[in-house]
Amino acid sequence: MAINTNYDPATTAQALAEQFTYGRQTMLTNQTKAASATEKGLNTLGSALSAFQASLASLTGVNKTIAANSAVFSDTSFASATANSTAAAGGYTFFVERIASAHKISYGGMTDFAGGGSLTLGSGSNSFTLDLSGKTTWTVRDLAAAINGDTNNTSISASVVTTGTGVSELVLSAKATGAANAITVTPSGATSGIDANLAAKLGAAPNQLTKALDAVLRVGSETGTAITQASNTFNVIDGVTMTLTKAQAAGSAPLTLTVASDAAKTTANAQAFVDAYNKLKSTIDALVSPADPANGSAAGAFAGARGGRPLGGP
Repeated sequence: MAINTNYDPATTAQALAEQFTYGRQTMLTNQTKAASATEKGLNTLGSALSAFQASLASLTGVNKTIAANSAVFSDTSFASATANSTAAAGGYTFFVERIASAHKISYGGMTDFAGGGSLTLGSGSNSFTLDLSGKTTWTVRDLAAAINGDTNNTSISASVVTTGTGVSELVLSAKATGAANAITVTPSGATSGIDANLAAKLGAAPNQLTKALDAVLRVGSETGTAITQASNTFNVIDGVTMTLTKAQAAGSAPLTLTVASDAAKTTANAQAFVDAYNKLKSTIDALVSPADPANGSAAGAFAGARGGRPLGGP
């Protein structure tokens, strides 16, 4: 018998190894593909469920239903309103006597000043103290930046207007409306080392740019019962929120507020729910659908899952 001198042991060994591992490699490849498809399917299902939950959240919970109401003023240039599902239908009349405003003041003739002492500012329930001893010389912009950057300041914003060479105006604005949120500025005493010129400027009466005023809404007419509060947003009718935007002139006719069911919005809410449900159902049906060789469609990611069946199916 002739001996094959071209025999290559390495080639034979490689062929045997490939034959031995082929089945296992195929199994691992299929498992990897299945795991990837499952992960993708779970992500798709998760997104669809999140969208459906968001749709439900907008229609359920406290004061939320598919049925919707509307609230409309006879002249929306003075006030606007919204109504939730608990609002009772009806008509109301109001007179907007005054809108709330945030306090704004300024101090003119401000110049650079020497460091020393402190400055206490406040608006409403918030007050904070600036230590002015950390710098040798302060500019007005340094002071405004320190006010805005103070971690205890939640109520006042500061800005600077240049009014001449080396002269500026410090403008302080309250962040909240209402008389109770008027701004106060108190320099420390003379013995604290505060710059005398700064203390004199900030200790004097400021320019009143905008007064700190409460909103006044009267029920029924210009002489009706007054409702006074710091905010321009009123919640004095169950389920209705009113926002004042402009005061009415004396002698004007009162505004009429009409609260009624909103058929268009109710229909839109119902349609949004139906659309979200149908989208979720279509997603689940696609994920559990079997392969269809007739049209070449592949099986869904969960087609072989035990108990898997289309949403609402038999």
